[in-house]
Amino acid sequence: MKLLLSTKGGVLVREMLLSGDLFGYTTEIAVVEAEYVLCRKLGWSEGTRKIKELMLSGFIQTEDISPLCEQAAKYKCERTIALPDCFTLALAKTMAIPALFARRKLELAKEIEESPFNVEVFFLEDFI
Repeated sequence: MKLLLSTKGGVLVREMLLSGDLFGYTTEIAVVEAEYVLCRKLGWSEGTRKIKELMLSGFIQTEDISPLCEQAAKYKCERTIALPDCFTLALAKTMAIPALFARRKLELAKEIEESPFNVEVFFLEDFI
């Protein structure tokens, strides 16, 4: 999302993607979430345009959620976090890569503090 809105974090992510220091993977659910958030901030046409441009850029690879559903459901069953976050964690676990979240949401931070996840979790806001 920050990448799409050209914030400090978004600029950092863009630079890292361009340099090859970061590889972008996301789920279909995260794309849908980004689209509705951008729609609310920028309007439907502009939000949709930004999402399409990002997807066509080749910097972000969108993964099918079907193979992730069981692991995401397990996270949702065990934790009080948003379903899209569960899919991000499931993708990270399946691909054996860290999960990157834009910011430290209260419920996610609380869950990490109480019991760390079985994947490494980073927050973009810690790098800016």
